Amino acid sequence: MEYKLYKLKFDTPVHFGSDKLAVSLEESDFICHSDTLFSALCLEYIKLNSAENLSKFVELFNNGELLISSLLPYKDEDLYIPKPSIVVERDNKKDDKTDSSSDRKKMKKLGFIKVSDLDNYLKSIKGEHDFNFNSMEYNKFSNEYLFQKVSLSRTEENNLYSMGVHYFYDKCGLYFILAYNNKTNLDIFEQIFKSLSYSGIGGKRTLGYGSFTLINDSSSISDINKYLFKDSKYKMILSLYSPCENEIENIDFNSSYYSIIKRNGFIYSQTYSSTLLKRKSLCMFKEGSCFIGDIKGDIKDVSHASGSHEVYRYGKALYIGINI
Repeated sequence: MEYKLYKLKFDTPVHFGSDKLAVSLEESDFICHSDTLFSALCLEYIKLNSAENLSKFVELFNNGELLISSLLPYKDEDLYIPKPSIVVERDNKKDDKTDSSSDRKKMKKLGFIKVSDLDNYLKSIKGEHDFNFNSMEYNKFSNEYLFQKVSLSRTEENNLYSMGVHYFYDKCGLYFILAYNNKTNLDIFEQIFKSLSYSGIGGKRTLGYGSFTLINDSSSISDINKYLFKDSKYKMILSLYSPCENEIENIDFNSSYYSIIKRNGFIYSQTYSSTLLKRKSLCMFKEGSCFIGDIKGDIKDVSHASGSHEVYRYGKALYIGINI
């Protein structure tokens, strides 16, 4: 497989749904999960082609000919990845000599770390190295604002609601990694993705949210390339992951570290149904989860029998290899 990195500079605010359960539009996140990116690609494919041929596009991902990560943050030239969810028991006496309790608390609050800091971070959680970082610098990618909007209706009273959005700081944005097996499939992907840059990604695209431009930065992939699909003790996922049934028995869950989130949401395809319907809910492993065993993942059909075409939830694993 070959790898390509895409850096997105957002020209407008973004609204990505929060991972928290039972939240309103007021809650938003600044990263975009791989299943959301995949759904946006599928909708764009339907616009450019047809729903009847969507299965051909999905099959490229299902067969592993194309794979995507989630949209993760960058700042200037630095790429950030989720903090590995690995927990290591350490000697308290050794902890007192290497770092203070306040430093450890700051580390626990980190959501993302620089790719360039990954090796030092892994050494630090074993107590072999001090992980020196500026807490003001880390995890500062955007500002969140709460806007009030009016929902207009011909038959009901107009409703006032609040919505959370993120504005990325200057020189900050999101990136993702594409794994592809040949140039033909790369060209197919990039045709869809170029069109998506005009449509936008995330919620409230009709308001102009989520539109972006691509930043040409071919050198950035070298920072993370040495870790991608590396044969190591742990496989840390950079995408949401939903295993196939026959994969589960090959994963050592007792020695793995992971967190699970529930994914749901509405189906926004204009050709799917005359009424707005919700996708079937699915629990998935979150980015940063670290597994021992072979992982590939699956793409689940979360559509309803009454819909006009399939609706997919992307759960293929794009991971990096780490040792600790």
